[in-house]
Amino acid sequence: MLTVTLRPHRVARTLAIVVLVMAVLSVVGQVVRYHATDEAVRELALRFKMSAELTIPAYASALLLLTAAGLLWLIARDARHSRRPFARHWMWLAGIFVYLSVDEAAALHELATVPMQRVLGGYAIGVFHYAWAVPAGATVLVLGLVYLRFVLHLSPPVRDRVIVAGSLYVGGALGMEMVGAYYASTISTETIRYALSALIEETMEMLGIVLFIHGLLIQLSGQAGTVQVALAPASLATTASSGAPLRSSAASSAVNVQPSERTLKPARSLQHV
Repeated sequence: MLTVTLRPHRVARTLAIVVLVMAVLSVVGQVVRYHATDEAVRELALRFKMSAELTIPAYASALLLLTAAGLLWLIARDARHSRRPFARHWMWLAGIFVYLSVDEAAALHELATVPMQRVLGGYAIGVFHYAWAVPAGATVLVLGLVYLRFVLHLSPPVRDRVIVAGSLYVGGALGMEMVGAYYASTISTETIRYALSALIEETMEMLGIVLFIHGLLIQLSGQAGTVQVALAPASLATTASSGAPLRSSAASSAVNVQPSERTLKPARSLQHV
């Protein structure tokens, strides 16, 4: 049986460093694109741009969202087996984050821009130039009201991270997006101010997801402080903290995710992340 021990703080710190490194590489890449004359070099540098589609940062962001969706699904399943409140809220959140992951990879929200510009007419200028932000903002407001009791029910360490993470993500995805829309509508997208606003936007989004993942790992770890992910043959599947085995769909293997004990000795080799 392979067991991997995840420490929430260490995982979050590692992911945050990766995000900041990608932000730096994005800036370096844009400097290279500005000065390079070789088209191949310019195209390679573009693949590191935080605000562009079909890039390494976009792929990383989609993976982070999908990771959050997986953690939400595990929490929802455990809550359902333990008959704890808000199990459906966790499961719906998992579905929302799957959609956000797909949207990040395929830019589905951009499809709403032109129809919403037609609806807004002459108001689709300035901060509303990227008109998809209007229905997105309304959706966020509704979800915030629906999930208010759920968020207040969370333990303080998880609740605080969820609130800050949501503020970062929405502030980037909608707030800074509207700032960028203003520059795109009134000045140009080929300015330092627009590029800087786009960089801040994407960095805020990704750091928000990282902080959210941190909170989810703390929720999974409970009082133990770490989470163990165990992969074993189905016949050796152990019981999770909820009292029910968490099995994969494959008949020959099982996955068990549970809080690890504080009394465990420090693991070696690849057991710590």
